[in-house]
Amino acid sequence: LKQQKLEKRRLEFKPFSLSCIIKVLELIGPIFFLLMSLLWENKFNLEFESITFNGGAGDKTCSGISDADLDIVVDKTSTGKVTFAGSCSFDEVTVTDGIFAITSNTVTADNTVSIANNAELEIGTGTFNADATFNANSSGIIDFTDAGKLVLSSTVSSLGALDDAAGTVEYDGGSQNVLADAYYNLEIDQSGTKTSQGTVTVAGNMTVQSAATYAVAATTTTVTGASDINGTTSISTGTYNADGSSDVDGTISITGTGKYDADAAFDASSEWSSPSDIKKITRLVWS
Repeated sequence: LKQQKLEKRRLEFKPFSLSCIIKVLELIGPIFFLLMSLLWENKFNLEFESITFNGGAGDKTCSGISDADLDIVVDKTSTGKVTFAGSCSFDEVTVTDGIFAITSNTVTADNTVSIANNAELEIGTGTFNADATFNANSSGIIDFTDAGKLVLSSTVSSLGALDDAAGTVEYDGGSQNVLADAYYNLEIDQSGTKTSQGTVTVAGNMTVQSAATYAVAATTTTVTGASDINGTTSISTGTYNADGSSDVDGTISITGTGKYDADAAFDASSEWSSPSDIKKITRLVWS
């Protein structure tokens, strides 16, 4: 009997007995699960700093997302579309294949926007704000399906295959280069000089907002629609062809052999940089 009691005691105090393990788990269990929870949360956040939409053809819709650290990648087939609804804010936006689309909402990318060749950015009546470098490569497609707006606030490397039948492209950074391209509506906004890099054609309207300066320099800008100049348009040896009406509430500064060629109604309610500038307007037609 004494031997049996001794054996029982040894079992009860055996260091790795089941009851001992249970007691230890009861003590460290909450701490263990807390640590695992923290590790999983960090793993989750790291994994979802980037979301990739891929797969075959067909349209998908993504509800509004606002995360300044989140990168978005659209990598579907050429006919696959992802439509982003609601107000969205991202870090980088990359379209390697397929279509990144917005309707009437606003999407803001705080970092680089890259549209690969033959991939597409589609804008309805909404606004896409590119706050950092924008690059549509040589043939990335920018398609306006309605009167939407692409706002460019930093360096523009390329506008790829830009739709010139609808929509507005707005340059609203500090000092920027305005790429030589065919636009539908072109808007120059915010302080700083936006300088044309070559031949610019505007099938719709051209607007220079009050704090902004559009420098034609030695290039040619041709506007088929209305020219609304509330800020400054400067011309050195180049030409600004205003084929539509001109509403000048700001300043037109002409130096050298430059000229402002007004072929339609001309309303100048503000000032010229010098009295001789008015002589450099050719084919002026008063309505």
